[in-house]
Amino acid sequence: MSVWDGRLDEKTWGCPVSGQIAERAEGRIKVFLSGWSPVGADVTVSLKDEAGSRAIAAVEQAETEQGLPYVAVLIGPAPEKPAAGTDPKK
Repeated sequence: MSVWDGRLDEKTWGCPVSGQIAERAEGRIKVFLSGWSPVGADVTVSLKDEAGSRAIAAVEQAETEQGLPYVAVLIGPAPEKPAAGTDPKK
């Protein structure tokens, strides 16, 4: 599972966030995300267990005077596995 830290390039600061699959059953998946330095908040998001599914959830522990932050979760397609080796020397 990969979690985008909010950086658009190597020079930009981002919020470190980690994620893991908390539960997977009956065509649904729960994703647990934690981080958002320096507040140390976490959120669990539930959505359909299929590519293209998406959900938005409030990160209530990170609420500030400026408002309540939200996180978007998107299930992308599985990465393609490389084809069998094509090196004729092997």
